[in-house]
Parts: sequence; structure tokens; C-alpha cells
Amino acid sequence: MSPDDAKFASGFLDGSVFIYPVSPVSSSNSFPDPQLQIPQSITTPLPQRLTSKPHLSTVTSLQFFPSSRVLLSAGGDFLLSILPADFPASPPHSSTAAGTRISPVRTLRGHTRSISSTGIIALGRNILSASLDSTLKLWDVPSGSCISSLIAHSPILSTSLGERTRELPDGEESSAITAATGQVKDDREVPDTQSKFVFCGLQNGTFELFDLRDKASVFRSSPSSAAAGPLTSINYNDAHHLLATGSSRGVVAVYDTRFLRTESGGGGGVPVTTFRRNEAAIEDLKFVVRGVGGGSEEIGLAMATGDGLPYIADVAPEGPAVGAELVDGECDPVRYVRVRMASAGEGERVSGRGLEVWSAADDAIVRRYLI
Repeated sequence: MSPDDAKFASGFLDGSVFIYPVSPVSSSNSFPDPQLQIPQSITTPLPQRLTSKPHLSTVTSLQFFPSSRVLLSAGGDFLLSILPADFPASPPHSSTAAGTRISPVRTLRGHTRSISSTGIIALGRNILSASLDSTLKLWDVPSGSCISSLIAHSPILSTSLGERTRELPDGEESSAITAATGQVKDDREVPDTQSKFVFCGLQNGTFELFDLRDKASVFRSSPSSAAAGPLTSINYNDAHHLLATGSSRGVVAVYDTRFLRTESGGGGGVPVTTFRRNEAAIEDLKFVVRGVGGGSEEIGLAMATGDGLPYIADVAPEGPAVGAELVDGECDPVRYVRVRMASAGEGERVSGRGLEVWSAADDAIVRRYLI
């Protein structure tokens, strides 16, 4: 989904990327059972579609830059591509009834295995990529060069970017880490990069935290958590200091990041809650925060699942419990889920809760739910 709510992009197993315009929400969920959410219609005029094939194999990640005019794609071919995402005012000669063909304006090379996740910092001069080669790379987009490469303790399956806390989770002073690693700020880094950290979900079932200012690993979760299986999804909520992880065995864990501490011998972090609905993999998860009046908030997790039965789990103030089923699919694995504020058309009113949940599944269908 683009930040301006005007378009969305989808990626396919053959390396293709499609970008579509988005219609505003035209109706609210009128299904009789509030715990069963049905998808809203999405109008996508094909002549306005942008098409590209920037990768040789599976598209593994798509993210719009903050301007909504540029798209970052990553693939199983170890490549990152920068794509123009503006719809033309008038169709060019390359336009057909199926849409307008676009080509990458820049391709970034450096990983040696499939790229699993990406992140965009500030306006997008610096970007991040994580890979099954166990590296987290920081890139300078204008030059297409790699600024630094950090090595995780296991192949990285998922990442979540957040604001750097004043105190590091293990209580170490930043200056001590900087002195130990010998890191010097690179002129290609934007100031915002220095204030970020990255949570990485690893194949060995643990998660690791990297500080981008010091280019160092500052926390690793306990190896005992590896019993849950590889961490296929991870999401951090800055405002509530909450981190959620989802595993290939269906285990979801929620942590309060203010209480992460490294224990002697390595590893630490005790989850606030852990639950599992079944053994289907948690392919993706995102926090859902809803105001309920009086300054109170309900916190949940929207989850894409390998059994094709995505749902929203209530986490706080009560939970865990299934809060809503996202119905309509044919049980094809759901790979991605996104949560955003609902956008209404002119003169229309959106449901009081005003949130949209988007999902994408192996049946090649993108669905939008108004929560």
C-alpha cells in the first residue's frame, strides 16, 4: 500500500510486479456477525495498471517510498529494484489494454541468497535489506552502493524497523559499543538512520536486535524460544513498546521491549504472552490498535496464515483471543497482511473504527477488509 492511499502493488512468483490505483471505501461491513469480516470491493481499471518484471524469480518484498511515487522491490534472485510508480497523465506508446510497462531505474546487488525483507528510512535515501545469507545491509539509493553489512546469527526471515530507544536493551552504553566495533559514521547515511534499530526474526527461532547508529547487534532472544520454529514474521509497535513474532509452527509471542535484558551466557527476553491457534505458519502479522473511548485502546494482531484462514487476535487489555475472522478465501495460504487507516471517498463516512486490513494470498487475489 502507498502512503498516500492512492495505489497498491502486488508481486508474483515469476518476478512480475503490478501497480494498481485504489478506489475509496464505498461501503461498510454489513455482515450480520461482527466477528466475521468480509472483504470490500476494490476497483482497479486495467488500462491504468503499471506492469514490470524486475526479478528473475519470486518477488519477496514490496514497499513504497514515502512520496508514493517510487517502489522498492526485492526478490529471490538476490536483487533489489527501484521502480517508478507514477501513473502517466496520458498513456505512452508502451501502454496496452493490460497496462503501462515500466522498467527499474536502479538495481542493487550484493546479497548472495534470497532477500526476505526490506525497510525504507526517512524519505528513502537509505534503505535496508535482509536476506537468507544472514546479512542485514544498509544501502545508499542515489549511488546504489552498500554502506554497511551486519551479520546475524542465522538466516534472516523477517524484519521490523523502529526508533532507537534512549537505553539499549542490555543496558550497555552506546559509546562503549562504538569504541568496540570501531564504527565511523558514513557520509552517505542520512541523520534518521542513526536513530533507528532493526528487529530481525531468524531461521533458528530467535530474534536479534541491531542498532543502526553503532552498526552492532545489541540483543538476542533466548535460544530456548527456538522450539517455536523459525520466525517467519515480526512486527514492532513503537508507541506501545510491543514486539510480536510469528513462527513457522504457528506460535505467536508478544514482548514488552522495555524489559528486554541480556542474561549472562547470551540470550534473554521473556514474552508477555504466547499463544498458538493451530500449527499453521504465521506468514505475516501486523499490530491493530483501535480506540474504544475514554482514552482506552484495544491492541490486536492481524495475521496472515499458511492455512488460508487469516484472523485478528485480541491481545490487550484482554486476551489472547480470536477477535475477528477474515473470511472469503478458499484456504490458499495468505502471505501478507497490511493495516492502515481507512480512506473514504468524497462525502462518504467510514465506520467509526476506521481501519482497513489488506491481505494477499496464493490465489492471486488481494482483499480489503473494513474493520
